[in-house]
Amino acid sequence: MSGTSHRRVRSFTLGAGLILLLVAAAAWWSWRVSPKYGLPYRSAFDKQGASEWIPFGGAWGVQDGAMRNASDQRGAKLVTGSTGWRDYVVDVDVRFLGTGGDVGVIVRSGSEESGVDAYEGYYVGLRSMDDALVAGRADFGWSEAAPVPAPAAIRPLAWFHLHVVAYGCTIAASAQDPGSSKTSYIAISEPACVSSGRIGLRSLATGGEWRNVSVRAATPDDSAALLQKIHSIESPLYPRTEAEYNKLISFVPAPERIALQNNDRAVAIESLRSTADNESKLVSIRGVVTLLHPQLFIQDATGGIAVQLESKSQPTLNLGDEVEVQGWTSPSSNHSIETGVLNGATAHLLWDRSPASPVALDALEGAAADNAGTLVEMDGQVVAEKEKAGRIILDLASGTQAFSAIVDKPTGGLRVPVLAPHSLVRVRGVCVPDERYTQRRTPFVLLLRSTDDIDEIAGAPWWSARRLLEELIIGLALLLVVQAYNSHMQRQKRAAITGERERLAHELHDTLAQTFAGLAFQLHGIRNRLRLRERAPFETLEQQLDAASDFVRRTHQEASLSIVMLKSHSPAVGNLAAALEQSASELTAPGVATVRVIGNSSSYDMPLRIKDALFHIAREALVNAARHASAEKIDITITFEKSRLSLEVTDNGIGFVRDPGCQRLGLKGIEHRAAAIYAVVWIETTPGKGTSIKVSAPIARRPWLSWHKAENHF
Repeated sequence: MSGTSHRRVRSFTLGAGLILLLVAAAAWWSWRVSPKYGLPYRSAFDKQGASEWIPFGGAWGVQDGAMRNASDQRGAKLVTGSTGWRDYVVDVDVRFLGTGGDVGVIVRSGSEESGVDAYEGYYVGLRSMDDALVAGRADFGWSEAAPVPAPAAIRPLAWFHLHVVAYGCTIAASAQDPGSSKTSYIAISEPACVSSGRIGLRSLATGGEWRNVSVRAATPDDSAALLQKIHSIESPLYPRTEAEYNKLISFVPAPERIALQNNDRAVAIESLRSTADNESKLVSIRGVVTLLHPQLFIQDATGGIAVQLESKSQPTLNLGDEVEVQGWTSPSSNHSIETGVLNGATAHLLWDRSPASPVALDALEGAAADNAGTLVEMDGQVVAEKEKAGRIILDLASGTQAFSAIVDKPTGGLRVPVLAPHSLVRVRGVCVPDERYTQRRTPFVLLLRSTDDIDEIAGAPWWSARRLLEELIIGLALLLVVQAYNSHMQRQKRAAITGERERLAHELHDTLAQTFAGLAFQLHGIRNRLRLRERAPFETLEQQLDAASDFVRRTHQEASLSIVMLKSHSPAVGNLAAALEQSASELTAPGVATVRVIGNSSSYDMPLRIKDALFHIAREALVNAARHASAEKIDITITFEKSRLSLEVTDNGIGFVRDPGCQRLGLKGIEHRAAAIYAVVWIETTPGKGTSIKVSAPIARRPWLSWHKAENHF
């Protein structure tokens, strides 16, 4: 095989491998977005598992075997699944944690972002303000079909079961009240529908809980079973604008809550800061819940305050709930007035509202006492991120001011932000100067509502001192590795050269020593005959002189061949087959034996010591076949395999009988050379039927990243 052909084969193999890799990647991606990838699916909320869910707003966490969103944020979402899911059935149990808004599921969701209706897909859920089952289409806006009455009055902490079927361009659903087994049905359809997407949990203007979420592939029977119980299928076109929808869900508080709202006993939170040091009194305040954990905080238009509720039964609160709280102030000697704390308090839920918006401050303003207990927003550079006692603590700095941000680690394995030092982040939380959190290290900390309150504005700069030091250390380590590798290869090179020199020295020594010993023996005999003046026949002297000449000629050939094998311009170095053909023409007389060399090694790069050993093995076998076996036909076959080179010499000579106790010198030489290159030798011979000698030698492949080409040739 020529060098060009070999390069073509290698290029073809590389191209075929690349094509196979691309085909495999395309097949994997096709399966990844296929309609049945990951189905059937069942949530692991009962096992505290939710790592596959992605939040967009809200305050999500697994609690008591259910996923909870403890926030009244409008449009909080939690999604999972594949964008390739097409026709499927979703079953889930839902319940309200507040008195208003919607709780339900999203199907065929895509392009999700934080914000109200900031996704593309369909929503089916329950709405408490009109006790309705609703369905509609979101496309960064909202369009809804006519709602149907819910199976029962919607009350906080009452479970309902939703069954949603997305098949074709029809979204059908049912809602069942487990207590009464009553069921309501709804369906929408549109021509240009969203054909595939993920699933999601969604609440609007209230907190909610979801459990037992399961998804499976849908069949026509699943859709037909619901549609036969629905009188009409509508398009999601009512109301046509989001403004009309906002009017529809405007909340009207109940009369008893209006009375609480108009209670003139409530005082402004700001006024509590002027309480005397030794004075503790019962006060009432009204405000919006800004933080639930690790402590409850309430905020009105004048400021914020921490609230310690009594242990007796209290309403379930969410971020954004408007409440009226009655409790006792504490003396300022314990820093309670500066921090703002009401102890032994009771809370009355007024209604659900949207969470308060944070006030943008810089770090120096955050240290002011007026901002204690207030929901604020600050920018800072990350100094360190750590986890302690189930909380994530960010040490931040803004100019000369240092502060910390603390957030509870989300339960269920939800996303935890990993921020590199020197990253620029924006955090939103309640400003607290309490020493329990500051540990006297910073003037204040921000208690965050969830990890969603951390936004990375800019990553860490590549030129930071720490990163430059790390890259310098890595560079030095790589340099040391390269230097060690180069030194190792140089030692190998010197060892290989020394070994090759020793091998050649021993070989030349053995060859010349044997030849000169024979030559000395012949010359010694001639000298003795001449010295004793024996009248030896001329023919005898001529035979001895011929033998001596033959010893000299053979020695010259052996030395010449050994030297030729060391020359880079020699045909033997470039092509083993050519060297064997030339040697055969020199060792066999014309018309006595026909030698045929099969195979070509010119396009293969093999170590020189292997080539040299195989050459001498073939030459020894050739001499034995031509001179001792009286062979008329000799075949030398060179075969290349994956990582081995095989050489076989076959003749039709007289053969011989192998005697383990009497090893021939030629065979011993062949086996010795084969052992030096870790080759395996097979000798097959039968008297009168010729001899076959096969040698298989391993060939180590040259590393791709190798600048030491000379080392691998020994």
